[in-house]
Amino acid sequence: MQVIAASGEPFDIAFTSSWAFPYVENARKGYFLELDELLDQYGQGIKEVLNPAFLEGSKVNGHNYAIPTNKELPAQAVWRFNKELADKYNLNISEATTLESLEPMLKKVKEGEPDIYPIPSNIGPFLPYDFVLEGIPVGVKLDTTDYKVVNVWDTPEAKQTFETMRKYYLAGYLPPDVATKQGDEHLKTGKWLVDKQHTVPFADILWTNEMQYPIASTPIHEPIVFNWSVTGSMQAISANTKYPKQAMQFLNLLNTDPYLRNLLNYGIEGVHYNKLSEDTYEPIPDSGYSMASFTLGNMFLLYKLKDDPADKWEQYEAFNNSAKNAPLLGFQFDPTNVMTELANVKTRSTSSVRR
Repeated sequence: MQVIAASGEPFDIAFTSSWAFPYVENARKGYFLELDELLDQYGQGIKEVLNPAFLEGSKVNGHNYAIPTNKELPAQAVWRFNKELADKYNLNISEATTLESLEPMLKKVKEGEPDIYPIPSNIGPFLPYDFVLEGIPVGVKLDTTDYKVVNVWDTPEAKQTFETMRKYYLAGYLPPDVATKQGDEHLKTGKWLVDKQHTVPFADILWTNEMQYPIASTPIHEPIVFNWSVTGSMQAISANTKYPKQAMQFLNLLNTDPYLRNLLNYGIEGVHYNKLSEDTYEPIPDSGYSMASFTLGNMFLLYKLKDDPADKWEQYEAFNNSAKNAPLLGFQFDPTNVMTELANVKTRSTSSVRR
């Protein structure tokens, strides 16, 4: 997509996000169509169903250039536990809040299972800061009142995290090659105790079904709406499209029309899936159709699996409504004048991590 966009080749709708085909960067390059007027004319359904924070937080220079997927709005980090091991050693995982609170649990499992590394991979720190740019260690505190931008790596919270992780590494709680370790073989074998993930409602059920052994999690912080969480999955219209009106009408239908939304997500009824009731379905094995549901449209219109909780989407709504906004929500830093400096910082940061 980066090559297509840079060449000026017209397309109608494309996936963009904070992590793939980068939204803010490509909006600033002029690859995406400004959508403000189109939203008002042909996207009223989108504006009615989408939490306002999605559109507000994804503005670039005050304008919308893509439509966020209507899904979970905030981010919430959790400690995710292999419940079989936690139960075996009678661990009270509700006490797991901070990184430091994990220590007695890690120690107990390591003593009982010396061949297991309780923290199986690089979990990445949670630091109570809202970063100005992803991948650059500058930001403001989540509870800031003065919006002072600081070097996050030079804060007391970061230093404590580094010291704790070093302590855990020396104690054998992490693999010796954790800095370069790839893959997730430990998830298949069950030889791990805890890692850090971002959650959604009923995530423990999803993880348990995926891994085929029980998973439980405890929150590290409350749900928070960040710029990167509202731009985590979006649909943009090309600045060179020949059909801007029709593209917006289609995106509006993806957010308001249950038939179209489920057709794209699950395929054709009786061919790719079977309906079990008005709002539940089961996939037909090896049907040949697959779609990543988080990538487009209104997820709240999707049929549920028979084992899904009846109030699945209501719980998603409650999760979204419970969130607080990060201090920099809606602010998108323009790095145009400091691109060389940013590249140097990224290079230095990478080199330091490798050393």
